[in-house]
Amino acid sequence: METDVHVPHGLWARDYKDMLAQIKGLGYNVIRLPFSVQALRSPSISSVNFSLGSNQSLQGKTPLQVMDLVIQESNRLGLLIYSIAIDWVTTAFRNFGTEMGGFTEADWINTWTMLASRY
Repeated sequence: METDVHVPHGLWARDYKDMLAQIKGLGYNVIRLPFSVQALRSPSISSVNFSLGSNQSLQGKTPLQVMDLVIQESNRLGLLIYSIAIDWVTTAFRNFGTEMGGFTEADWINTWTMLASRY
C-alpha cells in the first residue's frame, strides 16, 4: 500500500485471503502492511485481478477499505499486523521521507490518529 497501486503487492496474481491463509499455514503470526499517507487518502486502487476469488470484494473499494478487509481477514486468522508509514507519497522514484507531495506534518499525524482509532 506504499506504492502507486495503493494495495498490498501480489493482488494481480493471488487472492488476498488465500495469501493470508498461506502465511498462517507456514507458521507465521504477523504480517507487515506498509502504507503511504497518499495511498490512504486516495479514492482508487489499481493492479488487482478482481476475477480471483475474494479479490472480487475489493472492486470499487478505496485503499483504506482494502486495508480494512486485509486487517479483518488477518484478525480472523489470528495474524497480527505490523503497519508502518513508509513515506508521504507513492511514486516510482522515491527519496524516502523527504518528498512530501503537498502533505503536511499534520496530515501525517492525522493519518496515524485515524488509524489508531479505527483499529
